[in-house]
Amino acid sequence: MSVEPGEEALWRAAAEVVVADGRVRRLEEQEAGPRSWQGYARVLWEAARHRDADVRGGLELWTADASVGAGARQVLQAWSGVLKRSEAALASWRAAAPAARSATSVSGACDAAAAVGNVQRTGQELAAAVLRPRWAEPFDVWAAVRRGWSGVRDQGGEATAARAAAMWAVEAAWGGVRVRDVRALPEPALVAGAGFASPAQWADAEFQHRWQQYVLDCCARLEEALGAATGDGGDGWQLVLVSGWPLTRKRDTELAYLAQYEQHGPTVPFGGRRTGYGVEPDHAVVLAVPRFAADHTRDDRQGIVLGPELVAGTAEPDELDVLALLRGAYPYLPADAEGDGPGARPTATVLHRLYGTVTSYEPGTGQVGFSSACGRPAISVPVHRIVALTGDRQRRSVGQVPAHEPYEE
Repeated sequence: MSVEPGEEALWRAAAEVVVADGRVRRLEEQEAGPRSWQGYARVLWEAARHRDADVRGGLELWTADASVGAGARQVLQAWSGVLKRSEAALASWRAAAPAARSATSVSGACDAAAAVGNVQRTGQELAAAVLRPRWAEPFDVWAAVRRGWSGVRDQGGEATAARAAAMWAVEAAWGGVRVRDVRALPEPALVAGAGFASPAQWADAEFQHRWQQYVLDCCARLEEALGAATGDGGDGWQLVLVSGWPLTRKRDTELAYLAQYEQHGPTVPFGGRRTGYGVEPDHAVVLAVPRFAADHTRDDRQGIVLGPELVAGTAEPDELDVLALLRGAYPYLPADAEGDGPGARPTATVLHRLYGTVTSYEPGTGQVGFSSACGRPAISVPVHRIVALTGDRQRRSVGQVPAHEPYEE
């Protein structure tokens, strides 16, 4: 049974409305209360706004059609309603999340405490003393304390609650654990040896005392550093390229507040991220953020690239500045071929290998559909911009193929 193009467009758009409505309903039904920025990064990534251009574009072609026009207008109205509710839910989440300056102050306090050399070293020494599975990595006790403490402080919680959260985070891994190497315990001992049935029993008690004292000491340093934080930062706004988008991984916790700021330009592929036994797409975006937030990210050299400052009094950044930053993450952008006419010829540009899959070809327009390796969304590449199509027999395993690389042969 064949389906007319207009009917197919309505069916696809209606499916988008149903999916978006379900996501918005789940957000609307959540109990009121504080919200984390990492949670916001997750719901933002799935928000209806990212599908708006495609849904509207697919429907507006048919709104004046004699047979499906009324249906197209009705579905378009339904989509607009879902989009409005989605934006309201996002705004509600932002209002309940911590202030950005609070997030940067807490993160800055963590960095200041970590800069004291013996904080992490002491944690590593404790980890070396305990039993663990043969192939397991040592437990990063400092990272656990940092996450537990900052998670409470980010939400405006008090020092006592933050200390309890840090203690619980370590107890979940080390509560009741056995010591495998007594010699790895620091000296002098803090627990007297009398009253224990064996050296092993004493060692376990010494270790439990040691890690609890370690957590208390770390929290005291964190509170001291937070109290000394000024929260100052420069005025104005600045562009930043954020790779590893969306900021939903555990390591992104202290930068997830950046998700609240406006994105400029498209989302571009940035390879893949490992999840359990597989790989899922990774991305990069350009955001306009306050200067104090840009200053806060300066130490994150792997995930953040600082761009130019926005000219005072301007509402939007220069498009060329945005595109220049994005090309640092992925060399081919949708805007690169927007000005091409029917008779466009290849230009003298730098050549890159783009790794991925050809998904379609339209002979009439000369457009090739291309999906980046581990990346989305798919892009359309004019044939005249393609030098060659070939396979890569040397790198076919998942995670081995890069998103792109310069062509140097």
